[in-house]
Amino acid sequence: MKKLLLKFIPNQYKNDVEVLRKARLFVRISFVTSFFSTFYLIPVSVYGMPHLFYAMLFNVVGFLLLPFIFRLDKISYKIMANAYIFIGASGVIYCVFYTGGLVSSVLPWLAVLPIASLMLIDKKSAWIWTTITYLCITTIGILKLYGYEFGNDYNLVDSNNQYVVVLMNTTNLNGLGLLVFLIALVFENTRATALNTLEYQKKLLAEKHTEITDSINYAKTIQSAILPSSSIVKKHLSDSFVLYLPKDVIAGDFYWLREINDEIIFAAADCTGHGVPGAMVSVVCNNALNQCTSEFSLTSPAKILDKTRSIVVEQFATGQGDVRDGMDISLCAINKTTRILRWSGANNPLWIIRNGQEEIEEIKPDKQPIGKYDLPEPFTEHQISLNIGDTIYIFTDGFQDQFGGEREKKYKVKPFKNFLIANSKLEMKVQKNRLIEEFNRWRGNVEQVDDVCIIGVKI
Repeated sequence: MKKLLLKFIPNQYKNDVEVLRKARLFVRISFVTSFFSTFYLIPVSVYGMPHLFYAMLFNVVGFLLLPFIFRLDKISYKIMANAYIFIGASGVIYCVFYTGGLVSSVLPWLAVLPIASLMLIDKKSAWIWTTITYLCITTIGILKLYGYEFGNDYNLVDSNNQYVVVLMNTTNLNGLGLLVFLIALVFENTRATALNTLEYQKKLLAEKHTEITDSINYAKTIQSAILPSSSIVKKHLSDSFVLYLPKDVIAGDFYWLREINDEIIFAAADCTGHGVPGAMVSVVCNNALNQCTSEFSLTSPAKILDKTRSIVVEQFATGQGDVRDGMDISLCAINKTTRILRWSGANNPLWIIRNGQEEIEEIKPDKQPIGKYDLPEPFTEHQISLNIGDTIYIFTDGFQDQFGGEREKKYKVKPFKNFLIANSKLEMKVQKNRLIEEFNRWRGNVEQVDDVCIIGVKI
């Protein structure tokens, strides 16, 4: 049946599910009402009711032609649907004038017009046809008040032939009841279809959500595997902390550590973006750092950054488009014997709080990223002598860029410096906890805006 109905529906109406549903209903109801009108032709013809015969014949032909005209795709669906309602309204009103006016058993059929327009077209059309129905009934009532005679020859209520009265009233009311039932049935089927579709989409969405969540959680496992474990960090940097707070499940920030000869080389890096995109960039950058130390045996922070930039740019150049993703990084190399610190930075600085001092010594980075850059220059290497009790901090920008406080503004660099100075004499584990508390206090209910990575090392 559905395949047969589709033959009468132009292709342009088959792409939208809702439009297709209405078009299918239009074709089906046109044939159904044409059949009912044909059924009425028999009694009105047998009992000599020419006006009703012409009205029914008009409905039969009109309703029957509509699907075939619609199939030609020359007239829009909205016009065709309104034409269907107009044909029905014309037939009903014409019959009312020849079956008693306000007492006509045909009159209740006018109530179907707004319902049909709502189901076939839209709310605006339903309001228009509701108004037309109201005006028609009101007009018939006014005419009755002013003495207009509604077809006495065919007034079924006043007819002496009670058989005709019963037959026509029964047929009209049964037909109306059946049509209302069909409308309710279509509504229920539509509702059931909508609920089934919604349930299917909900199930599909849940499955996709589970797949995505599982994939992200597995990606977190992979990312965690490439980060130095807390035991490795403590082994090489015994008096230190690593504060790592990803914005999402996985992060664009990462920390990195290697021991080469008598030096501990470590870094805090901030890759472009956060979440899944940032994590993908972080894998490329992390691998580039590993390649610099393992394959090219580099230990100089500046040379490591130069080579890392070259590798990252080359990696992204193999794809399509102009990819400028990369990272900002602060990279340290501490000699365990001499306590000499070699440092280089790409957009991220190094902060030192000397033992007994209450100020930060800042070593500024080169203002260029690890990645594609218009005017790249070799990175600068700084050499600093450290003393026992000195504390160094390297970090990404997530902490100071966090919005919060009473006015929901950025935390900013100066308060960050002051907080580190105020807590620098505490144990490193306590400093980490204080930083977490301060971050959460400042953030409050505001969403975390970026990944956070802070490394503190006391010599």
